[in-house]
Amino acid sequence: MNIRPLDIGFREDADRRARSLLIVAIVIAVIGSLLHRLPVTSSYRTWLLTPFAPAIAVVDGIRTALMNSVGGEDEPLGRVSAETQLELSVAKEEIEALKRENNELRGLNSIHLELPFEGIVATVSGRMLSADRHILFLDVGSHDGIKKGAIVLGAENGKTSVIGKVVETSINLSKVQTILDPTTKISASLNGRGGYVFSGSTDNRSGRLNYVPREETVNVGDEIFTSEEGRLFPGGFLIGKIKAIGTRSALFHDISVEPMTSEDMIRFVWVVKEKRK
Repeated sequence: MNIRPLDIGFREDADRRARSLLIVAIVIAVIGSLLHRLPVTSSYRTWLLTPFAPAIAVVDGIRTALMNSVGGEDEPLGRVSAETQLELSVAKEEIEALKRENNELRGLNSIHLELPFEGIVATVSGRMLSADRHILFLDVGSHDGIKKGAIVLGAENGKTSVIGKVVETSINLSKVQTILDPTTKISASLNGRGGYVFSGSTDNRSGRLNYVPREETVNVGDEIFTSEEGRLFPGGFLIGKIKAIGTRSALFHDISVEPMTSEDMIRFVWVVKEKRK
């Protein structure tokens, strides 16, 4: 193949231009690295930048032109970033759910070790939560030795608390009325004193502590327990803590109580079967 001198000249010119552009790019990269290490207010930044201002302007122009020419390709990258963000968000939620599950199971294990009751761990398989009904469904039933009236406990943040009681059973299913159900009435104690009544309410997040005299000192955060005087629940089980204190009447405090365990988040519970012998 014959190569004409004119072709050789064009190639040599192209090679020289390529080498020149490479040198300029290297110099700009070095300057950029130096600038990155200097404070924004340093006079050296201006001294180093001024001689290369035309070259930097050219580079910026080329970069802008390239970005405009491939504008359609930048959109998929944005979508990938959004999808990645969504995946990370879902992964974080799953990790938090696993942490809650682990904490619940560890807490339920402590119930078995600390309380004088035989029982069984159950999974919450369904919920019916509304203003007038607070029901959980468990995956255990009469086949597992569960009886109507059995106490259901939960564990959250290292504390064992009352969830509710079993109101109906089938072979492999139990229906639990939670303490927030409006029909719930539990003998309760506050600051070591009994004679009070905890009741559910139409508020999906809290119950009420009734018949606490106005002269009784109460504080937000005080814990409420089941009372020894009650028949439905043995004494000493944690119900919740005081969320707010109002003045409904001249005789009694208006006390809102937040359960220790969230019924719309809990996944595992401990169903008491009988007192350990």
